[in-house]
Amino acid sequence: MNQHKEQSSYYYQKAKDAYLRSNISQAIEFLRGAIKINSNIAEYFSLRGRCYAEIHKYGKALKDYNTAIKLAPTSKDCRKSCYIKRAEIHKKDCCSEAALQDYSSAIELDPTDIEPYLERVKIYERDYYLRHCYKFEQLLQDYSKIIELDPQNTRFYLKRGRYYAKQNRLDEALQDYNKAIELDMQDSWSYFGRAEIYRRQRKFELAQSDAEQMINLAPNNFDGYLEKGLIVLDINKFTEALNLFQTDIKNHFNDNEPTVRLLVKFYLHWTKGVIAHHQNNIAKTFKSFSSASNTLNKLSKTWGKEKGISTIK
Repeated sequence: MNQHKEQSSYYYQKAKDAYLRSNISQAIEFLRGAIKINSNIAEYFSLRGRCYAEIHKYGKALKDYNTAIKLAPTSKDCRKSCYIKRAEIHKKDCCSEAALQDYSSAIELDPTDIEPYLERVKIYERDYYLRHCYKFEQLLQDYSKIIELDPQNTRFYLKRGRYYAKQNRLDEALQDYNKAIELDMQDSWSYFGRAEIYRRQRKFELAQSDAEQMINLAPNNFDGYLEKGLIVLDINKFTEALNLFQTDIKNHFNDNEPTVRLLVKFYLHWTKGVIAHHQNNIAKTFKSFSSASNTLNKLSKTWGKEKGISTIK
């Protein structure tokens, strides 16, 4: 019995060495030998599942991960690793719910590991952008836990602030953007996010100051100029807004990617429509808003093609 145990352990160690050398086929052969001698060791199946995943044999990988999870009811580390690795395969197959379930199982086993939370929010965010599946509460809960585990990371406050803003929880969003700026005063996106909140709170001077700061920190980023344009449009400075979209922004980003050019064009038509509406020019209002709508349709199609999601229903 001890001889068999030693032999299977020997094969397992050889398999680990081969795996670390990226000799996957050899690692699988050694693991077959180890499993043939002793098929009750979860780690053998877990490692072989990783090997199969490396060579894109996902069906065999899933089978081995399933077996490893069954064999390791008391081994938290092995089960957690298998849940995370199995979730990665589910993500590749676009099986969001199965992946989410596995990440949740990993979190139950170890709530202090940040990795499953980070991977789970990626799925929520992907479903938000591609399938318009809004899980803001889950996103906020996970980002709150992520911030608890890593409270010095600016990016996580920006993310949570963004989802607070989407739920119109502006004061909470503002707190997160303030914290992000406190952690890193050179991060342009923190000022962009705070400018949006101030604009929505109609604190236009503060909003314009933050938009200008984003432009200073990131002069080649279109979003700062866009936010500035929206602010001056909101305070009815129509001529300034028109000049911004018609000259400053259009000239600065004229040779940029198609989505940016179309976005500038959309806001230019939209601004002209707002101005015409305030002038009670019905014909020009209709024409400008129609042009804005057509440009928005083109923008949607262009963005979809660039992101590779034009076929998603």
